[in-house]
Amino acid sequence: MELPPPPLDAFATYLRRRLAEEGRPPLAEVVLGEGGARLADDAVVALVRHQAVGTPIDPDGIEPGLLSLRFSGPGFALFDRFDPGAAGGPPEDFDVLAIVTTFNEADIVGSLLERLRADAIRVHVIDNWSTDGTAEIVAAACAEGGCTMERFPSAGPTPYFELKALLRRVEEVAHESGADWVIHHDADEVREGPWPGVGLRRSLFAIESFGFNCADHTVVNFLPVDDSFTADADLVTHFRHFEFGDVASHFCEQKAWKPQPEPVQIAETGGHEASFADRRVFPYKFLLRHYPIRSQAHGERKIFRERQGRFHPGERAAGWHIHYDEHTPGTSFLRDPAGLLDADDLDAGLLLQRLSGAGLAGNPNPGEGPETPVAGGSGHVLGAGHDAPAAALRVQLALSPLPPGALGRALGALARALRGAGLAGATDLAIADRSSVAALGPQRLDALAATLQRDGVRALCYEHVGKLVSLPDAHSGLLGLGPGAPLVLLVDGSCVVGPTLPAALVGSLAPDVGVVFARRLPVAEPAAGDEDNTWPEGGRLLGPARCALVRRAVLEAAAGEADLVAAAAAAGYRSAYVDAPYVVDAPFAAGAD
Repeated sequence: MELPPPPLDAFATYLRRRLAEEGRPPLAEVVLGEGGARLADDAVVALVRHQAVGTPIDPDGIEPGLLSLRFSGPGFALFDRFDPGAAGGPPEDFDVLAIVTTFNEADIVGSLLERLRADAIRVHVIDNWSTDGTAEIVAAACAEGGCTMERFPSAGPTPYFELKALLRRVEEVAHESGADWVIHHDADEVREGPWPGVGLRRSLFAIESFGFNCADHTVVNFLPVDDSFTADADLVTHFRHFEFGDVASHFCEQKAWKPQPEPVQIAETGGHEASFADRRVFPYKFLLRHYPIRSQAHGERKIFRERQGRFHPGERAAGWHIHYDEHTPGTSFLRDPAGLLDADDLDAGLLLQRLSGAGLAGNPNPGEGPETPVAGGSGHVLGAGHDAPAAALRVQLALSPLPPGALGRALGALARALRGAGLAGATDLAIADRSSVAALGPQRLDALAATLQRDGVRALCYEHVGKLVSLPDAHSGLLGLGPGAPLVLLVDGSCVVGPTLPAALVGSLAPDVGVVFARRLPVAEPAAGDEDNTWPEGGRLLGPARCALVRRAVLEAAAGEADLVAAAAAAGYRSAYVDAPYVVDAPFAAGAD
Protein backbone atom coordinates (compact mmCIF):
# COMPACT_ATOMS: atom_id res chain seq x y z
CA MET A 1 0.00 0.00 0.00
CA GLU A 2 1.16 3.51 -0.73
CA LEU A 3 0.22 7.01 0.35
CA PRO A 4 0.99 10.14 -1.66
CA PRO A 5 3.60 12.51 -0.32
CA PRO A 6 1.66 15.34 1.33
CA PRO A 7 1.24 18.48 -0.75
CA LEU A 8 3.96 21.02 -0.16
CA ASP A 9 1.40 23.72 0.55
CA ALA A 10 -0.03 21.55 3.37
CA PHE A 11 3.47 21.07 4.73
CA ALA A 12 4.09 24.83 4.49
CA THR A 13 0.82 25.54 6.32
CA TYR A 14 1.78 23.12 9.07
CA LEU A 15 5.23 24.65 9.57
CA ARG A 16 3.92 28.23 9.46
CA ARG A 17 1.43 27.40 12.22
CA ARG A 18 3.98 25.65 14.40
CA LEU A 19 6.59 28.39 14.03
CA ALA A 20 4.07 31.21 14.41
CA GLU A 21 3.00 29.70 17.75
CA GLU A 22 6.54 30.34 18.97
CA GLY A 23 6.87 33.79 17.38
CA ARG A 24 9.66 32.49 15.16
CA PRO A 25 10.47 33.31 11.52
CA PRO A 26 9.20 30.80 8.96
CA LEU A 27 11.41 28.48 7.03
CA ALA A 28 12.86 29.86 3.82
CA GLU A 29 10.22 29.67 1.09
CA VAL A 30 10.82 30.02 -2.62
CA VAL A 31 8.09 30.13 -5.28
CA LEU A 32 9.44 28.32 -8.31
CA GLY A 33 8.54 29.80 -11.67
CA GLU A 34 5.77 32.13 -12.76
CA GLY A 35 3.40 29.20 -13.21
CA GLY A 36 4.00 28.01 -9.67
CA ALA A 37 5.70 24.75 -10.56
CA ARG A 38 5.56 21.96 -8.03
CA LEU A 39 8.42 19.71 -7.07
CA ALA A 40 8.60 16.10 -8.11
CA ASP A 41 8.37 13.53 -5.31
CA ASP A 42 12.11 12.80 -5.25
CA ALA A 43 12.86 16.52 -5.17
CA VAL A 44 10.61 16.97 -2.14
CA VAL A 45 12.67 14.47 -0.19
CA ALA A 46 15.94 15.97 -1.37
CA LEU A 47 14.94 19.50 -0.43
CA VAL A 48 13.56 18.65 3.00
CA ARG A 49 16.85 16.92 3.77
CA HIS A 50 18.80 19.94 2.57
CA GLN A 51 20.19 21.88 5.52
CA ALA A 52 20.08 25.53 4.49
CA VAL A 53 20.66 26.91 8.02
CA GLY A 54 19.31 30.27 6.90
CA THR A 55 21.51 30.56 3.81
CA PRO A 56 19.66 32.15 0.86
CA ILE A 57 19.27 29.72 -2.02
CA ASP A 58 18.97 30.77 -5.64
CA PRO A 59 16.19 28.76 -7.32
CA ASP A 60 18.07 29.09 -10.61
CA GLY A 61 20.82 27.03 -9.05
CA ILE A 62 18.59 24.05 -8.29
CA GLU A 63 19.72 20.98 -10.14
CA PRO A 64 17.93 20.57 -13.49
CA GLY A 65 15.31 17.85 -13.50
CA LEU A 66 14.16 18.48 -9.94
CA LEU A 67 11.11 20.44 -11.05
CA SER A 68 7.85 19.04 -12.35
CA LEU A 69 5.34 21.16 -14.29
CA ARG A 70 2.69 18.48 -14.11
CA PHE A 71 0.47 20.35 -11.63
CA SER A 72 -0.71 23.93 -11.91
CA GLY A 73 -1.19 26.31 -9.00
CA PRO A 74 1.13 27.73 -6.36
CA GLY A 75 4.11 25.71 -5.22
CA PHE A 76 6.73 25.93 -2.51
CA ALA A 77 10.31 24.91 -2.01
CA LEU A 78 11.00 24.56 1.69
CA PHE A 79 14.55 24.51 2.99
CA ASP A 80 15.31 23.10 6.41
CA ARG A 81 17.01 25.43 8.88
CA PHE A 82 17.22 22.85 11.66
CA ASP A 83 20.53 21.02 11.30
CA PRO A 84 21.15 18.61 14.21
CA GLY A 85 24.81 18.53 13.25
CA ALA A 86 25.13 22.22 14.10
CA ALA A 87 23.89 21.52 17.64
CA GLY A 88 26.66 19.02 18.32
CA GLY A 89 26.39 16.06 20.67
CA PRO A 90 24.93 16.21 24.20
CA PRO A 91 27.32 16.48 27.14
CA GLU A 92 27.75 13.46 29.36
CA ASP A 93 25.56 14.96 32.11
CA PHE A 94 22.61 15.66 29.76
CA ASP A 95 19.97 13.70 31.66
CA VAL A 96 16.96 12.18 29.84
CA LEU A 97 14.44 10.11 31.82
CA ALA A 98 11.93 7.77 30.16
CA ILE A 99 8.95 7.03 32.42
CA VAL A 100 7.69 3.69 31.09
CA THR A 101 4.24 2.41 32.09
CA THR A 102 3.70 -1.35 31.85
CA PHE A 103 1.03 -4.01 32.19
CA ASN A 104 1.75 -7.54 30.97
CA GLU A 105 4.47 -6.73 28.42
CA ALA A 106 6.92 -9.52 29.32
CA ASP A 107 7.62 -10.33 25.66
CA ILE A 108 9.05 -6.87 24.87
CA VAL A 109 9.92 -4.98 28.06
CA GLY A 110 13.44 -6.39 28.33
CA SER A 111 14.43 -5.30 24.83
CA LEU A 112 12.84 -1.88 25.38
CA LEU A 113 14.91 -1.25 28.52
CA GLU A 114 18.03 -2.40 26.72
CA ARG A 115 17.35 -0.01 23.81
CA LEU A 116 16.77 3.01 26.07
CA ARG A 117 19.82 2.37 28.25
CA ALA A 118 21.99 1.87 25.14
CA ASP A 119 21.06 5.49 24.23
CA ALA A 120 22.15 6.65 27.72
CA ILE A 121 18.53 7.27 28.72
CA ARG A 122 17.71 6.31 32.28
CA VAL A 123 14.40 4.59 32.92
CA HIS A 124 11.75 4.58 35.64
CA VAL A 125 9.08 1.88 35.21
CA ILE A 126 5.60 2.24 36.70
CA ASP A 127 4.09 -1.22 36.58
CA ASN A 128 0.32 -1.59 36.96
CA TRP A 129 0.64 -4.94 38.78
CA SER A 130 1.48 -7.13 35.81
CA THR A 131 0.76 -10.85 36.17
CA ASP A 132 2.94 -12.26 33.36
CA GLY A 133 6.45 -11.77 34.74
CA THR A 134 6.94 -8.20 33.47
CA ALA A 135 7.81 -6.87 36.95
CA GLU A 136 10.38 -9.62 37.51
CA ILE A 137 12.10 -8.83 34.20
CA VAL A 138 12.21 -5.13 35.07
CA ALA A 139 13.55 -5.84 38.56
CA ALA A 140 16.40 -7.87 37.08
CA ALA A 141 17.24 -5.02 34.70
CA CYS A 142 17.16 -2.51 37.56
CA ALA A 143 19.74 -4.59 39.42
CA GLU A 144 22.15 -3.89 36.54
CA GLY A 145 21.72 -0.09 36.95
CA GLY A 146 20.16 2.73 34.96
CA CYS A 147 16.64 1.66 35.86
CA THR A 148 14.21 1.99 38.76
CA MET A 149 10.72 0.58 39.29
CA GLU A 150 7.59 1.00 41.35
CA ARG A 151 4.22 -0.81 41.39
CA PHE A 152 1.10 1.32 40.99
CA PRO A 153 -1.16 1.75 42.86
CA SER A 154 1.20 1.31 45.79
CA ALA A 155 -1.51 -0.33 47.92
CA GLY A 156 -1.94 -3.18 45.46
CA PRO A 157 -3.91 -4.14 42.33
CA THR A 158 -7.39 -2.72 41.72
CA PRO A 159 -10.35 -4.16 39.78
CA TYR A 160 -10.10 -1.49 37.08
CA PHE A 161 -7.28 0.20 35.22
CA GLU A 162 -7.52 3.94 35.99
CA LEU A 163 -5.48 5.78 33.39
CA LYS A 164 -5.95 9.27 34.83
CA ALA A 165 -4.63 8.23 38.25
CA LEU A 166 -1.62 6.53 36.62
CA LEU A 167 -0.88 9.66 34.56
CA ARG A 168 -1.00 11.84 37.64
CA ARG A 169 1.70 9.60 39.10
CA VAL A 170 3.72 10.09 35.87
CA GLU A 171 3.34 13.86 36.38
CA GLU A 172 4.71 13.58 39.93
CA VAL A 173 7.68 11.43 38.94
CA ALA A 174 8.53 13.77 36.06
CA HIS A 175 8.40 16.88 38.25
CA GLU A 176 10.55 15.34 40.96
CA SER A 177 13.05 13.71 38.59
CA GLY A 178 15.60 16.53 38.22
CA ALA A 179 16.04 15.41 34.58
CA ASP A 180 16.80 17.74 31.67
CA TRP A 181 14.07 16.01 29.63
CA VAL A 182 11.29 13.54 30.42
CA ILE A 183 9.62 11.12 28.02
CA HIS A 184 6.19 9.66 28.80
CA HIS A 185 6.76 6.23 27.23
CA ASP A 186 4.54 3.16 26.83
CA ALA A 187 6.11 -0.29 26.84
CA ASP A 188 4.97 -1.12 23.29
CA GLU A 189 6.68 1.87 21.67
CA VAL A 190 10.03 2.72 20.13
CA ARG A 191 10.82 6.44 19.86
CA GLU A 192 13.16 8.09 17.35
CA GLY A 193 14.17 11.65 16.64
CA PRO A 194 12.85 13.50 13.57
CA TRP A 195 16.13 13.08 11.66
CA PRO A 196 16.81 9.56 10.35
CA GLY A 197 19.94 8.19 11.96
CA VAL A 198 20.00 10.72 14.82
CA GLY A 199 19.33 9.09 18.20
CA LEU A 200 16.55 10.06 20.59
CA ARG A 201 18.75 11.60 23.30
CA ARG A 202 20.83 13.57 20.79
CA SER A 203 17.66 14.79 19.05
CA LEU A 204 16.25 16.13 22.31
CA PHE A 205 19.52 17.96 22.96
CA ALA A 206 19.40 19.43 19.43
CA ILE A 207 15.86 20.80 19.70
CA GLU A 208 16.69 22.32 23.09
CA SER A 209 19.64 24.09 21.47
CA PHE A 210 17.18 25.48 18.88
CA GLY A 211 15.08 26.96 21.72
CA PHE A 212 12.28 24.37 22.08
CA ASN A 213 11.11 22.59 25.22
CA CYS A 214 8.52 20.06 23.98
CA ALA A 215 8.44 17.33 21.31
CA ASP A 216 5.42 16.07 19.38
CA HIS A 217 5.31 12.71 17.57
CA THR A 218 3.93 11.11 14.42
CA VAL A 219 2.33 7.74 15.22
CA VAL A 220 2.94 4.73 12.98
CA ASN A 221 1.25 1.46 13.96
CA PHE A 222 3.24 -1.65 13.06
CA LEU A 223 1.02 -4.70 12.61
CA PRO A 224 1.66 -8.45 12.40
CA VAL A 225 1.36 -10.23 9.07
CA ASP A 226 2.15 -13.65 10.56
CA ASP A 227 2.75 -15.34 13.92
CA SER A 228 6.55 -15.42 13.78
CA PHE A 229 7.33 -12.88 16.52
CA THR A 230 9.14 -14.33 19.54
CA ALA A 231 9.76 -12.81 22.96
CA ASP A 232 12.51 -10.16 23.08
CA ALA A 233 13.01 -10.17 19.31
CA ASP A 234 13.93 -6.72 18.03
CA LEU A 235 10.68 -4.92 17.25
CA VAL A 236 12.17 -2.54 14.67
CA THR A 237 13.82 -5.22 12.55
CA HIS A 238 11.04 -7.80 12.91
CA PHE A 239 7.94 -5.71 12.08
CA ARG A 240 8.21 -4.18 8.61
CA HIS A 241 4.61 -3.26 7.76
CA PHE A 242 2.66 -0.35 9.19
CA GLU A 243 -0.09 2.19 8.77
CA PHE A 244 -0.21 5.76 10.03
CA GLY A 245 -2.29 6.60 13.09
CA ASP A 246 -5.80 7.54 12.00
CA VAL A 247 -7.70 8.69 15.08
CA ALA A 248 -7.84 12.22 16.45
CA SER A 249 -5.61 11.49 19.44
CA HIS A 250 -2.77 10.38 17.14
CA PHE A 251 -2.33 13.96 15.93
CA CYS A 252 -1.39 15.31 19.35
CA GLU A 253 1.40 13.24 20.89
CA GLN A 254 3.37 15.80 22.91
CA LYS A 255 4.99 13.19 25.10
CA ALA A 256 8.49 14.57 25.71
CA TRP A 257 9.21 17.82 27.56
CA LYS A 258 11.65 19.73 29.75
CA PRO A 259 10.45 19.70 33.37
CA GLN A 260 9.25 23.13 34.48
CA PRO A 261 9.13 25.04 37.80
CA GLU A 262 5.48 23.96 38.05
CA PRO A 263 4.28 20.38 37.35
CA VAL A 264 3.58 19.66 33.69
CA GLN A 265 0.00 18.43 33.16
CA ILE A 266 -0.72 15.37 30.99
CA ALA A 267 -3.52 13.51 32.81
CA GLU A 268 -6.46 15.57 31.55
CA THR A 269 -5.63 14.76 27.90
CA GLY A 270 -5.08 11.05 28.49
CA GLY A 271 -1.32 11.54 28.31
CA HIS A 272 -1.36 12.97 24.78
CA GLU A 273 -0.53 16.62 25.46
CA ALA A 274 2.02 18.12 27.84
CA SER A 275 0.47 21.38 29.05
CA PHE A 276 2.57 24.11 30.65
CA ALA A 277 3.26 27.83 30.39
CA ASP A 278 5.77 29.00 27.76
CA ARG A 279 5.57 25.69 25.93
CA ARG A 280 7.54 25.72 22.67
CA VAL A 281 6.84 22.61 20.54
CA PHE A 282 9.48 21.72 17.96
CA PRO A 283 7.88 21.97 14.49
CA TYR A 284 9.15 18.60 13.27
CA LYS A 285 7.56 15.56 14.86
CA PHE A 286 9.57 12.78 16.43
CA LEU A 287 8.68 9.25 15.32
CA LEU A 288 6.57 7.00 17.57
CA ARG A 289 6.73 3.40 16.37
CA HIS A 290 3.79 1.61 18.00
CA TYR A 291 3.56 -2.20 18.32
CA PRO A 292 0.17 -2.78 20.02
CA ILE A 293 -0.43 -6.31 18.65
CA ARG A 294 2.42 -8.74 17.99
CA SER A 295 0.60 -11.94 16.94
CA GLN A 296 -2.86 -13.48 16.77
CA ALA A 297 -2.50 -15.06 20.22
CA HIS A 298 -1.16 -11.83 21.70
CA GLY A 299 -4.06 -9.80 20.28
CA GLU A 300 -6.64 -12.21 21.67
CA ARG A 301 -5.01 -12.27 25.11
CA LYS A 302 -4.37 -8.54 25.33
CA ILE A 303 -7.71 -7.24 24.07
CA PHE A 304 -10.27 -9.80 25.20
CA ARG A 305 -8.71 -11.03 28.46
CA GLU A 306 -6.45 -8.23 29.73
CA ARG A 307 -7.87 -4.94 28.47
CA GLN A 308 -11.56 -4.76 27.63
CA GLY A 309 -12.78 -5.88 31.07
CA ARG A 310 -10.27 -3.71 33.02
CA PHE A 311 -11.08 -0.28 31.60
CA HIS A 312 -12.69 1.97 34.20
CA PRO A 313 -16.42 2.56 33.44
CA GLY A 314 -16.14 6.26 34.29
CA GLU A 315 -13.27 6.77 31.86
CA ARG A 316 -15.15 4.77 29.23
CA ALA A 317 -18.15 7.05 29.69
CA ALA A 318 -15.86 10.03 29.07
CA GLY A 319 -14.87 8.58 25.67
CA TRP A 320 -11.57 6.97 26.72
CA HIS A 321 -10.50 3.35 26.01
CA ILE A 322 -12.74 2.88 22.95
CA HIS A 323 -9.98 2.05 20.48
CA TYR A 324 -10.50 -1.73 20.83
CA ASP A 325 -14.30 -1.66 20.56
CA GLU A 326 -14.28 -2.73 16.93
CA HIS A 327 -12.67 -6.05 17.85
CA THR A 328 -14.82 -9.03 18.78
CA PRO A 329 -13.86 -12.66 19.47
CA GLY A 330 -12.94 -14.31 16.19
CA THR A 331 -11.26 -11.17 14.83
CA SER A 332 -8.11 -11.87 12.83
CA PHE A 333 -5.25 -9.64 13.93
CA LEU A 334 -2.97 -10.71 11.08
CA ARG A 335 -2.95 -8.26 8.19
CA ASP A 336 -2.24 -8.63 4.49
CA PRO A 337 1.10 -6.88 3.87
CA ALA A 338 -0.21 -5.67 0.49
CA GLY A 339 -2.59 -3.39 2.36
CA LEU A 340 0.12 -1.82 4.54
CA LEU A 341 3.09 0.51 4.08
CA ASP A 342 6.71 -0.63 4.09
CA ALA A 343 9.04 0.49 6.88
CA ASP A 344 11.79 1.31 4.38
CA ASP A 345 9.70 4.25 3.13
CA LEU A 346 9.71 6.07 6.49
CA ASP A 347 13.09 7.67 5.79
CA ALA A 348 12.50 8.30 2.09
CA GLY A 349 9.19 8.48 0.25
CA LEU A 350 7.21 9.24 3.41
CA LEU A 351 9.67 11.65 5.00
CA LEU A 352 7.24 14.58 4.99
CA GLN A 353 4.52 12.55 6.71
CA ARG A 354 7.11 11.47 9.25
CA LEU A 355 8.23 15.04 9.93
CA SER A 356 4.84 16.71 10.06
CA GLY A 357 1.85 14.45 9.56
CA ALA A 358 0.77 16.91 6.85
CA GLY A 359 -1.29 15.22 4.17
CA LEU A 360 -2.66 12.57 6.54
CA ALA A 361 -6.22 12.46 7.80
CA GLY A 362 -6.58 15.10 10.53
CA ASN A 363 -3.60 17.22 9.50
CA PRO A 364 -3.59 20.14 8.72
CA ASN A 365 -5.98 20.89 11.54
CA PRO A 366 -9.59 21.84 10.76
CA GLY A 367 -9.72 25.59 10.22
CA GLU A 368 -6.22 25.87 8.78
CA GLY A 369 -5.80 27.34 5.34
CA PRO A 370 -6.55 30.88 4.12
CA GLU A 371 -6.94 33.21 7.09
CA THR A 372 -9.92 34.98 5.51
CA PRO A 373 -12.51 32.87 3.68
CA VAL A 374 -12.98 33.93 0.07
CA ALA A 375 -16.53 34.99 -0.71
CA GLY A 376 -18.26 32.55 -3.00
CA GLY A 377 -21.93 31.98 -2.31
CA SER A 378 -23.67 30.56 0.70
CA GLY A 379 -24.79 27.40 -1.01
CA HIS A 380 -27.16 26.31 -3.75
CA VAL A 381 -29.80 23.63 -4.06
CA LEU A 382 -30.16 22.45 -7.62
CA GLY A 383 -32.47 19.80 -9.01
CA ALA A 384 -34.97 18.71 -6.36
CA GLY A 385 -36.39 21.36 -4.04
CA HIS A 386 -36.76 21.46 -0.28
CA ASP A 387 -40.15 19.77 -0.46
CA ALA A 388 -38.83 16.73 -2.33
CA PRO A 389 -39.00 13.34 -0.59
CA ALA A 390 -36.00 12.71 1.64
CA ALA A 391 -33.16 10.82 -0.01
CA ALA A 392 -31.97 7.50 1.36
CA LEU A 393 -28.31 8.52 1.02
CA ARG A 394 -26.45 11.79 0.97
CA VAL A 395 -22.94 11.86 -0.45
CA GLN A 396 -20.86 14.49 1.33
CA LEU A 397 -17.92 15.47 -0.88
CA ALA A 398 -15.31 17.82 0.61
CA LEU A 399 -13.15 19.41 -2.07
CA SER A 400 -9.59 20.52 -1.50
CA PRO A 401 -7.62 22.35 -4.21
CA LEU A 402 -7.38 19.72 -6.93
CA PRO A 403 -5.37 19.37 -10.12
CA PRO A 404 -7.32 20.22 -13.31
CA GLY A 405 -9.67 17.44 -14.36
CA ALA A 406 -9.70 15.76 -10.96
CA LEU A 407 -13.19 16.96 -10.02
CA GLY A 408 -14.76 15.68 -13.21
CA ARG A 409 -13.16 12.30 -12.87
CA ALA A 410 -14.04 11.98 -9.17
CA LEU A 411 -17.69 12.86 -9.77
CA GLY A 412 -17.90 10.58 -12.79
CA ALA A 413 -16.53 7.63 -10.85
CA LEU A 414 -18.85 8.41 -7.94
CA ALA A 415 -21.94 8.54 -10.17
CA ARG A 416 -21.02 5.22 -11.80
CA ALA A 417 -20.42 3.60 -8.41
CA LEU A 418 -23.80 4.79 -7.06
CA ARG A 419 -25.57 3.67 -10.19
CA GLY A 420 -23.94 0.24 -9.98
CA ALA A 421 -25.07 -0.08 -6.36
CA GLY A 422 -28.65 0.86 -7.24
CA LEU A 423 -28.44 3.99 -5.06
CA ALA A 424 -28.22 6.83 -7.56
CA GLY A 425 -31.92 7.69 -7.69
CA ALA A 426 -32.11 7.91 -3.89
CA THR A 427 -29.06 10.15 -3.49
CA ASP A 428 -28.31 13.78 -2.67
CA LEU A 429 -24.87 15.16 -3.49
CA ALA A 430 -23.57 17.85 -1.11
CA ILE A 431 -20.25 19.48 -1.95
CA ALA A 432 -18.24 21.56 0.51
CA ASP A 433 -15.55 23.40 -1.44
CA ARG A 434 -12.53 24.01 0.83
CA SER A 435 -10.32 25.65 -1.83
CA SER A 436 -9.51 29.35 -1.60
CA VAL A 437 -11.07 30.02 -5.02
CA ALA A 438 -14.47 28.49 -5.77
CA ALA A 439 -14.13 25.44 -8.00
CA LEU A 440 -17.69 25.68 -9.32
CA GLY A 441 -19.06 28.92 -10.71
CA PRO A 442 -22.81 29.34 -11.53
CA GLN A 443 -22.49 28.06 -15.11
CA ARG A 444 -20.46 25.04 -14.10
CA LEU A 445 -22.89 24.31 -11.27
CA ASP A 446 -25.80 24.28 -13.72
CA ALA A 447 -23.91 21.98 -16.09
CA LEU A 448 -22.94 19.66 -13.26
CA ALA A 449 -26.52 19.54 -11.97
CA ALA A 450 -27.79 18.55 -15.43
CA THR A 451 -25.17 15.81 -15.73
CA LEU A 452 -25.88 14.41 -12.30
CA GLN A 453 -29.64 14.42 -12.88
CA ARG A 454 -29.08 12.26 -15.95
CA ASP A 455 -27.17 9.89 -13.66
CA GLY A 456 -30.13 9.81 -11.28
CA VAL A 457 -28.74 12.02 -8.50
CA ARG A 458 -31.78 13.70 -6.94
CA ALA A 459 -30.35 16.95 -5.60
CA LEU A 460 -27.10 18.90 -5.57
CA CYS A 461 -26.05 21.20 -2.72
CA TYR A 462 -22.92 23.32 -3.12
CA GLU A 463 -21.20 25.41 -0.45
CA HIS A 464 -17.94 27.30 -0.90
CA VAL A 465 -16.36 27.67 2.54
CA GLY A 466 -12.94 28.89 1.39
CA LYS A 467 -11.02 27.14 4.14
CA LEU A 468 -10.06 23.69 5.32
CA VAL A 469 -12.79 22.05 7.39
CA SER A 470 -13.39 18.50 8.53
CA LEU A 471 -15.93 16.36 6.71
CA PRO A 472 -18.35 16.43 9.70
CA ASP A 473 -18.02 20.23 9.84
CA ALA A 474 -18.72 20.45 6.12
CA HIS A 475 -21.82 18.31 6.51
CA SER A 476 -23.10 20.31 9.47
CA GLY A 477 -22.92 23.46 7.36
CA LEU A 478 -25.00 21.88 4.59
CA LEU A 479 -27.76 20.18 6.58
CA GLY A 480 -30.09 23.12 6.05
CA LEU A 481 -29.46 23.55 2.34
CA GLY A 482 -31.58 20.70 1.09
CA PRO A 483 -33.46 17.54 2.01
CA GLY A 484 -31.66 15.45 4.58
CA ALA A 485 -30.91 11.75 4.51
CA PRO A 486 -30.52 9.16 7.26
CA LEU A 487 -27.22 7.94 5.77
CA VAL A 488 -24.25 10.07 4.70
CA LEU A 489 -21.32 8.85 2.61
CA LEU A 490 -18.31 11.02 3.52
CA VAL A 491 -15.84 11.23 0.64
CA ASP A 492 -12.78 13.43 0.31
CA GLY A 493 -12.52 15.29 -2.99
CA SER A 494 -9.28 13.53 -3.91
CA CYS A 495 -10.87 10.09 -3.50
CA VAL A 496 -11.96 8.23 -6.63
CA VAL A 497 -14.68 5.82 -5.52
CA GLY A 498 -14.35 2.24 -6.68
CA PRO A 499 -17.39 0.53 -8.21
CA THR A 500 -18.03 -1.73 -5.22
CA LEU A 501 -17.62 0.84 -2.45
CA PRO A 502 -21.19 2.12 -1.86
CA ALA A 503 -22.78 -1.33 -1.91
CA ALA A 504 -20.11 -2.74 0.43
CA LEU A 505 -20.60 0.08 2.93
CA VAL A 506 -24.40 -0.06 2.86
CA GLY A 507 -24.30 -3.85 3.22
CA SER A 508 -22.17 -3.54 6.36
CA LEU A 509 -24.38 -1.01 8.16
CA ALA A 510 -26.15 -3.27 10.68
CA PRO A 511 -28.74 -1.76 13.08
CA ASP A 512 -26.15 -1.33 15.85
CA VAL A 513 -23.47 0.16 13.53
CA GLY A 514 -23.28 3.92 13.22
CA VAL A 515 -20.26 4.36 10.98
CA VAL A 516 -18.54 2.05 8.48
CA PHE A 517 -15.03 2.95 7.35
CA ALA A 518 -13.59 1.66 4.09
CA ARG A 519 -10.25 -0.01 4.55
CA ARG A 520 -7.34 1.01 2.37
CA LEU A 521 -7.23 -1.39 -0.56
CA PRO A 522 -5.70 -0.85 -3.99
CA VAL A 523 -7.72 -1.12 -7.17
CA ALA A 524 -5.34 -2.55 -9.71
CA GLU A 525 -7.68 -2.23 -12.69
CA PRO A 526 -11.29 -1.29 -13.49
CA ALA A 527 -14.00 -3.81 -12.76
CA ALA A 528 -15.56 -5.71 -15.65
CA GLY A 529 -17.89 -3.43 -17.58
CA ASP A 530 -16.20 -0.30 -16.25
CA GLU A 531 -13.40 -0.05 -18.79
CA ASP A 532 -14.23 3.59 -19.55
CA ASN A 533 -13.21 4.55 -16.03
CA THR A 534 -9.46 4.94 -16.41
CA TRP A 535 -7.91 4.60 -12.97
CA PRO A 536 -5.12 7.11 -12.33
CA GLU A 537 -1.70 5.85 -13.24
CA GLY A 538 0.18 5.25 -10.01
CA GLY A 539 -2.97 6.05 -8.02
CA ARG A 540 -2.37 5.97 -4.29
CA LEU A 541 -4.55 5.13 -1.36
CA LEU A 542 -6.37 7.24 1.16
CA GLY A 543 -6.89 6.69 4.87
CA PRO A 544 -10.18 5.19 6.11
CA ALA A 545 -11.24 8.40 7.87
CA ARG A 546 -11.58 9.94 4.40
CA CYS A 547 -14.22 7.52 3.21
CA ALA A 548 -17.02 6.36 5.49
CA LEU A 549 -20.76 5.69 5.58
CA VAL A 550 -22.23 7.41 8.65
CA ARG A 551 -25.67 7.61 10.19
CA ARG A 552 -26.96 11.15 10.44
CA ALA A 553 -27.45 10.66 14.18
CA VAL A 554 -23.70 10.05 14.51
CA LEU A 555 -22.82 13.26 12.66
CA GLU A 556 -25.20 15.20 14.87
CA ALA A 557 -23.53 13.66 17.92
CA ALA A 558 -20.13 14.62 16.48
CA ALA A 559 -21.11 18.32 16.59
CA GLY A 560 -18.21 19.21 14.32
CA GLU A 561 -15.67 16.88 15.92
CA ALA A 562 -13.67 14.76 13.51
CA ASP A 563 -13.59 11.65 15.70
CA LEU A 564 -16.52 9.70 14.27
CA VAL A 565 -15.74 6.58 16.32
CA ALA A 566 -16.25 8.53 19.53
CA ALA A 567 -19.39 10.18 18.10
CA ALA A 568 -20.83 6.77 17.21
CA ALA A 569 -20.20 5.50 20.73
CA ALA A 570 -21.84 8.62 22.18
CA ALA A 571 -24.90 8.00 20.01
CA GLY A 572 -25.13 4.37 21.14
CA TYR A 573 -23.63 2.81 18.01
CA ARG A 574 -20.43 0.94 17.27
CA SER A 575 -18.07 1.37 14.32
CA ALA A 576 -17.18 -1.20 11.70
CA TYR A 577 -14.65 -1.60 8.90
CA VAL A 578 -15.14 -3.15 5.50
CA ASP A 579 -12.79 -4.11 2.70
CA ALA A 580 -14.08 -1.87 -0.09
CA PRO A 581 -11.72 -0.68 -2.84
CA TYR A 582 -11.21 2.97 -3.70
CA VAL A 583 -8.22 4.95 -4.95
CA VAL A 584 -6.85 8.42 -4.54
CA ASP A 585 -6.40 11.00 -7.22
CA ALA A 586 -2.67 11.55 -6.50
CA PRO A 587 -0.98 12.04 -9.88
CA PHE A 588 -3.90 12.94 -12.19
CA ALA A 589 -2.52 14.36 -15.40
CA ALA A 590 -3.39 18.01 -15.96
CA GLY A 591 -6.41 18.37 -18.20
CA ALA A 592 -7.69 14.84 -17.69
CA ASP A 593 -11.47 14.71 -17.43
